[in-house]
Amino acid sequence: MNRMIHWMESAAALFLGAIMLLIAVSSVTRYTLNWPVPDSDTLVRMLLGATITWGLAVACARDEHIRVDLLWERLRAPAQRRLNQLASVVTLLVLALLASASVTRFLDVRRSGETSYDLMFPLWPFYAALALGLIVCCLVLARVALSGRAITQGEHHD
Repeated sequence: MNRMIHWMESAAALFLGAIMLLIAVSSVTRYTLNWPVPDSDTLVRMLLGATITWGLAVACARDEHIRVDLLWERLRAPAQRRLNQLASVVTLLVLALLASASVTRFLDVRRSGETSYDLMFPLWPFYAALALGLIVCCLVLARVALSGRAITQGEHHD
């Protein structure tokens, strides 16, 4: 399972690295040559969605996402575990709806042949990466909700 987490982290890091490189190159060429990288804004927007969803999947797997512990800290361990499971189920339901909408959007973009404005590259792979990230996030949350604990042994409440 740790290999899967490592793979998810690598995907998010790859997307984030591509965003940073694209912004840096586009900034340099814009200010030195008065020529921004074509479609750089579109690429950055598309990559950002994938980065967020894959990063969210890692955070859910490690139970390292942001939470408010005002109520949780006052509960005993069994109630804390049940509250964690409830939070995972609610988050899973919301992300499942988002994943469903994302898959629908991916299929629409793929079917329509939508492309970027300048370079005319197809946009569906970016929508696929975003949808896949949400699907993986849902699978991770389902496992966390069923087991009642995080997948890896990061710093979390148990």
